[in-house]
Amino acid sequence: MSEFKLTTFSATGAATGDRSVAETLFGRDPHMPLMHQALVRQLANGRAGTHSTKTRAEVRGGGRKPWKQKGTGRARQGSIRASQWVGGGVAFGPKPRSYEQDMNRQDRRIALASAVSVRKDASHVIDAGIEPKTKAFSAALKAMGLNGKKVLVVAGTDEFAIRRASNNLANIRQAEPENLSIHALLWSEVVLYTPAALESLEKRFANV
Repeated sequence: MSEFKLTTFSATGAATGDRSVAETLFGRDPHMPLMHQALVRQLANGRAGTHSTKTRAEVRGGGRKPWKQKGTGRARQGSIRASQWVGGGVAFGPKPRSYEQDMNRQDRRIALASAVSVRKDASHVIDAGIEPKTKAFSAALKAMGLNGKKVLVVAGTDEFAIRRASNNLANIRQAEPENLSIHALLWSEVVLYTPAALESLEKRFANV
């Protein structure tokens, strides 16, 4: 099986060599239709769906007919809270609803693995043993030439130092290997994996 190599960086941002990654993770051909479906699903499922307008039955007032049916020369009206009146109800307006979309598990896994592979040229490995301070991570990004880039840091929940160091910088997002999302991957310009996170993803997508 052929392998793909990622550049590895120390906690200070210095290049320390390459790390081989199995083709099952970074060498697959991306499945674009499933990637699109997974992205649309994630964005749709993030919608609150709490929008609401009032119908003519819910708007206050308008119980009396504004004028008699015939003889005035004006158009017939039944209520001043009909939708054509200012202050009237909204016809066919939005009501609370769920935007949730379904997608089977295997397709989601293929879509996520495809997104990981799409970002292979922008992916690197960074030492998780960084000093848990924003200043330290900012200096490491500068040494790697990533200042101003949108960076996704993929690290485990127990890797406290790097998560703490990267938690308070603009254009930096964090993700756990178990909860990596296709939106975060496609949003990023650079993906930084810790060695432990990369091993977890290699196991997760070994048979996808």
